[in-house]
Amino acid sequence: MLGAKGTGKTTLMLQLIKEKYDLSKTIYMSLDHIFFLENNLINVIESLYTRYGIKNFFLDEIHKYKNWEQEIKNIYDFYDDIKIIFSGSSSINIKQAKYDLSRRCVTYILNGLSFREFLNIKYGEKYKHYDFQELIENYRDIAFNIAENNKILLDFQEYYKYGYYPIYSEEKTKEKNK
Repeated sequence: MLGAKGTGKTTLMLQLIKEKYDLSKTIYMSLDHIFFLENNLINVIESLYTRYGIKNFFLDEIHKYKNWEQEIKNIYDFYDDIKIIFSGSSSINIKQAKYDLSRRCVTYILNGLSFREFLNIKYGEKYKHYDFQELIENYRDIAFNIAENNKILLDFQEYYKYGYYPIYSEEKTKEKNK
């Protein structure tokens, strides 16, 4: 799972663990923790696997860990029943990595909020999604419909300033509770 900082990768990982995985066989580790400056990931995973039967590893901030590509490749090669879900910077290129992970993993890109999603959160509405063909064919009607919202430009300025990141709704809640 790749994406820019603040798009919700960690939150999504923790939700997946809570909702979909057996907690007795699952662990979450943040690889930017000081522990991993002196401890080898492959050894930690091997120990947790053999001692405690952990088979599901959620590795957050993988791009912060030196030589992560080789170790992930080796883990996949040695253990066929281990599942690894990792998150990292959107700048990671799995297909161009020094050690080929492209056949061993599926990449999901977690983008920030679209303007429509931002408006849905802000107003608690379900604004319609338009596909490209619909926009081309009905652009006048769609534009007039959008223009009926006399705050649309103010909303877009707010979105442009900080609405791309899902944390937007948390920040607004904090402001209201002050």
